Amino acid sequence: MSEDPLNRLESALRGLTPSADPLDRDALLYEAGRAYEAARAAVPPPRWPWPLAAAVSAMLAVTFGIVLLTGPSRMVERVVYVQPPAPAPVPAPPADTPAPPEQPPAASSASPWEPEPTPYEQACDNVLRWGLDGLPPAPPARPQTLKTDQLIRPF
Repeated sequence: MSEDPLNRLESALRGLTPSADPLDRDALLYEAGRAYEAARAAVPPPRWPWPLAAAVSAMLAVTFGIVLLTGPSRMVERVVYVQPPAPAPVPAPPADTPAPPEQPPAASSASPWEPEPTPYEQACDNVLRWGLDGLPPAPPARPQTLKTDQLIRPF
């Protein structure tokens, strides 16, 4: 192997010299603009999609407006009372059948699976039912006497 390829590339690049003609930026941009306009003029863009979309949306708006104005009138609500069927008469028990034992009244209307309400929950229920009148009376306020040391004490 006589020479490394990177060394050959380095020596080839070292032998290059910059050209004397600098690029004219303005002329380059002018030519790019002319080429763009020439390509644009060769193939004109289609001019029908946007006017067509505007016409279709306008026709839909007019159609929906006509349907809204000439559509069915407002619904009229009416109350219909349906009578439930009369319950079938319960046959009287024979005279020799003993009467069922009376059950004691339930202690509360709460479900047997629910715990009894706490005093806080009862107070909340009372306030919701009767407003502030449902609160128990406040305890009397104790007169508080402060000494000068307590008033001047830093925090």
